[in-house]
Parts: sequence; C-alpha cells; structure tokens
Amino acid sequence: MQRMVTILVLCVLLLGCTKDIDFEPYEVVNVGIPCDSVTIAINEFVARGSNDMPSGSTEGEDWFELINNTKIGFRFVAGEWFISDDNTDLEQYELPPFQLAPNAIKVVWCSGLEGKIQGETHANFKLSGGGDAIYISQKRGGSVQIIDSIIFGEQSSGISYGRKPNACGPWKNFNQTTPGELN
Repeated sequence: MQRMVTILVLCVLLLGCTKDIDFEPYEVVNVGIPCDSVTIAINEFVARGSNDMPSGSTEGEDWFELINNTKIGFRFVAGEWFISDDNTDLEQYELPPFQLAPNAIKVVWCSGLEGKIQGETHANFKLSGGGDAIYISQKRGGSVQIIDSIIFGEQSSGISYGRKPNACGPWKNFNQTTPGELN
C-alpha cells in the first residue's frame, strides 16, 4: 500500500496526472479502528475557496480540525506534536502546546503564516485544492509516528470534507463548513 501511495503521489507531483486517477481518500490511518479507540484525529478540512476567516483576516483561508475523541482532556506537549502536508517532512510544523477538552475541536489555519495570530494557530503551509495531504504526527523517543492522515484529491470550492460521525466516521462532503464545531 505504501508503494502505491508513493507512486500516486509522485505521479501527481511530477507529472501532473490528475485526470485519470480517482482521488477519493485512499489512505486514512483511523479507518477500521473502533470509534472509542480513536483519540486524536483530523475531523474536517477545506482546501479550496474557503469563506471561513481567521480572526482579523479579510479573506478566507484553508483550514482543518483536530478533534479530541476522548472523555478526558488531552494535552499537546511542545516538541512532541506535528502537522504536515508532506509525508517526507512530518515535522513541517510543530504544534504549540495546548490543552484540548474532551470531544473538543481545534481549528488549524493553513495560511502559510507560522505561529499564533490573534490567539489562533496558523501552520506554515497551505493546502492545495488540486490534491494534497494532511498528517498529524507524534514524536516519541526520537521517532515520529503518524497518528492520523488523509490524502485527498481535487476539492470543490467552498465545500468541506469531514467525518461523520466525528473523529472516526467515513469522509463526506459538507455543503456547509463548520470550523470548530462538530459535524
């Protein structure tokens, strides 16, 4: 499966061959895992034509949600949690430390600006509406492990793609985006 993913990603990135490939998400870490076993997950994202705006912005930005699917608070520790859109650089953006309440959601804006801006987290990369990936990884003992990921194809403008039920359900298109809210 990893070889197939690599070949498809290379095909898209190097040759631009997007017309003949079905880009429904084909690699998602949490598929088939019982819902109560999923802790942290990617829940919803927009990668093209978002009307959703971070505080203080005058234009829409791409974004995705992290969800804590547990019944207890979850602490993201500095130097341990990362997000990326590149499987060869899983430590592309280090998440700042924060606490996520049970069943709560954190929006990460993919604005290309790095850090906290007006209290909101902005990743140092943007998502491509023509097809991209989102990885959340945890570093433990020097090795980095993917906790959840989605590789997606071309996205429609203003449409979000999310899980229903939240955190562990199948991916679906949503005509109404819900950044920071349950799907």
